Amino acid sequence: MNKIYTVLILCLIGAFGYLGYSNSFTTAFQFDDLSFVVNNPVVHNIDQFSDKWDYYNTRIVTLYTFALNYHFHEISVFGYHVVNFLIHIFNAFLVYALLVLILRKDIFHSHYSDKEKKQLGLFVALLFCCHPLQTQAVTYISQRYASLATLFYLLTMVLYARGREQVANKDKKSGVWFVGAGLAALVGMLTKEIVFTLPLMIVAYEVYFYPKKNILRDKAKHKYLIALLVFLLIVPALFGFDVGLIFNRSIQSGSHPADTLTPMTYALTQFRVIPTYLKLFFFPANQNLDYDFPASHTLFEQNTFLGFLFVFILMGLVFVTYSRYRLFSFGLAWFFIAAMVECTIILIPHVIFEHRMYLPSIGMFMCFSVFLFGLAKNTKVRLGLIFLIAILLTMMTYQRNRVYETRITFWEDNAKKSPNKARVYDNLATAYLENGEIDKAIAVIHRAIQLDPNNFESFNNLGLALMQKRQFNEALASFQKAREIEPEKFLTYNNLGTLYLNRRQFDKAEYNYKEA
Repeated sequence: MNKIYTVLILCLIGAFGYLGYSNSFTTAFQFDDLSFVVNNPVVHNIDQFSDKWDYYNTRIVTLYTFALNYHFHEISVFGYHVVNFLIHIFNAFLVYALLVLILRKDIFHSHYSDKEKKQLGLFVALLFCCHPLQTQAVTYISQRYASLATLFYLLTMVLYARGREQVANKDKKSGVWFVGAGLAALVGMLTKEIVFTLPLMIVAYEVYFYPKKNILRDKAKHKYLIALLVFLLIVPALFGFDVGLIFNRSIQSGSHPADTLTPMTYALTQFRVIPTYLKLFFFPANQNLDYDFPASHTLFEQNTFLGFLFVFILMGLVFVTYSRYRLFSFGLAWFFIAAMVECTIILIPHVIFEHRMYLPSIGMFMCFSVFLFGLAKNTKVRLGLIFLIAILLTMMTYQRNRVYETRITFWEDNAKKSPNKARVYDNLATAYLENGEIDKAIAVIHRAIQLDPNNFESFNNLGLALMQKRQFNEALASFQKAREIEPEKFLTYNNLGTLYLNRRQFDKAEYNYKEA
C-alpha cells in the first residue's frame, strides 16, 4: 500500500510539473544558449575529450550532455528542453525522497504522523517543482548546469541519508550507499562548482539528524569526517583554484557595467541580492534574466545595511530554531550552505541570476512548508492549501515560460524590466534583425548607444541594419566606429568585407575578409 501511495505522489508531482512546463518545449535558444550550444564547436561532437576539458573542466559532464543533445538533435530545441524537463522532474522526486528519509528520524515522531510526513514531503517537492523561480534553470537551456548539478547534489544526499540510516540500524551493507554517494558527488563536482559545498551539507545533516552520535562526536566514525574534509580540499585543488586570485582581483560587473567588482563589493552587494531572491520566493513577480543591479560599495548604504541585518537575523534563526523546529532550522542552513559558492566573496561577473536559487530554494521550501503545517492543523484545510498553492504556482510558471517563446518576446520583457541596460537593447536588436524588423532594430540600437556610446555590439548591429536598408555610407561609418572601439574583433572585418562586396569594391572586400 505504501508503494502505491508513493507512486501516486510521484505521478502527481510529475503531472504538476508537466502542466507548468508544457509550453516550454519549443521555446527558443536564449542568451548564453547561443555561445554554449548553438555556436560552440566544442559540443558539436561527442568525441575529443581534451577539447571539452580545456573548455570547461569543472563542468565537463554538462558539456557532454549538450554534445549528446547536439549529436541527436543538432539545433532543434525540443530535445534539449525534454532533457532539462526530465532533470527537473527527477530532482523533484529526489526532494521528496530526501524529505521522507529526514522525517523518518526519531526526533520527528512526536511532531508529525505518518500521513503528515508524506504530506509535508509532497508539499516541499511540489513547491520545488511548480515554482516559477525555477524556470530559469529549466527553460533556459544552458542553465542545465544548475539543474544537473542539483540532481547529483540531491542524489548524493539521498544516498548518504539512506546509508547513514543503515549505519544507525547496524546494517553491514551500508557501505554500498556511501560508495554510491561518493560517486554521485564526484560526478556532480564535474558538473558545476556549486557541488563543492556537499561535504559541508553532509556535516550539517549529521549535526541536525544524528545529534547524539554524529560523525563529529563518535570517535569510531571520525574517518567519515576526515574523508569528507579531504574530499572538500582535494577535488577543488585538482582544478588549480588560486585562493590568492579570489581575494586579489577585480572584474567589470555584468549586472551594471559601470561598476567594478571586488570580492568586498561583491559580498556587500549580496546583502541586497539575497532579499531580492527571497522576495521572489514569496512574490514571484517581475522575474528577469538580465537584471540591472548596481553594486554596493559600503556596508552603511541604507539598503545594504538593511539587507545585512535581514541576513544576519536569518542566520541567527538557524541557531534559535535548532532545538524546537529542527526541519525549519535545517532548511535555513541548507539555503546558506547551498548558496555559498555564488553568494559570498567568489567573484562572478553577474551579481544576480535567478537560476542560482535552484538548489538553495529547497531549503526555503522546507521552511515555508513547516510554517504552513504549523498554521494549518486540520488535514483537509492543509491539503486544500497545498493544492491551491501548487495550482497558482503552476499557472505562474506556465505564464513565465511564455516569455521564453521567441527571442523577441524574451528580450522585450527584459527591456521593460532593465530599461537602462544597453546589452538588453543589443540583444533585442539582434532578435529584430533576425526577424527582418529592421526599423525596430535601429530604434532600439539608438537607445543602446544613448546608454553606452562606446559599445561595440551596438555599432556593429547598427551597421548590419543599415546595410540591409542599403544605406552603405552610414553602415560603413558604424562598422568603422565598431572597429575603433574593438580593433581585434574579427566580426567587424567580416562585416566590412560583406559591405564592400555589396558595393562591388572587391579589393577592399578581399582585404577585410583576410583581416577577419
